[in-house]
Amino acid sequence: PSGHSQNAATFWLGLAWIGPGKRRWLLAVLLTLLIGFSRLYLGVHSIADVTAGWLLGALVLWIYLRIEIPVARWLARTSLGAQWLAISIFVALLLLFGVAARLSLGAWSVPAEWVANAARANPAARPIAPLRLRDTLFSLGAFWGLAMGGAWLAAQGSYRAWFFQAEGGIRYLIGVPGLVILGLVPYLLLPH
Repeated sequence: PSGHSQNAATFWLGLAWIGPGKRRWLLAVLLTLLIGFSRLYLGVHSIADVTAGWLLGALVLWIYLRIEIPVARWLARTSLGAQWLAISIFVALLLLFGVAARLSLGAWSVPAEWVANAARANPAARPIAPLRLRDTLFSLGAFWGLAMGGAWLAAQGSYRAWFFQAEGGIRYLIGVPGLVILGLVPYLLLPH
């Protein structure tokens, strides 16, 4: 399925669900359709791929809307350690699912036409390689870190920045070099 179509359906329809006004639905449906049609126009997906992406995105959104409130209530009464354990188990299960999905493909590889179409659409980009485990690990690592940090922030009473006070200035002076270091160290140490 088209990941762009799936993400568009999940994000824009989800945003319409929580936003005010009736025009939000028209805009959400229009953007979702246009993003799907762009995948057809660029020749990187078929009608079946785009339709499957839309349906899968709508299914993910429906599941989210059904479980969000019960999960939020459970998290509110659960210790930080239990939340971190649940997050880690969830990420490990997603990793196992991703590896199993990749192994289920056997010797299948991305068709040359897909690579050629993607290269025509964006000649400056590196060749597509949607089956790389590295990308799965990167996404899961980002999700794990964000979820762990979000749980920690919630346990601390959420984040409040007072930028125009002394504490905010100190945070800025420490945070910006910290972000530069966090961005450069992996780049310098890991192979490209």
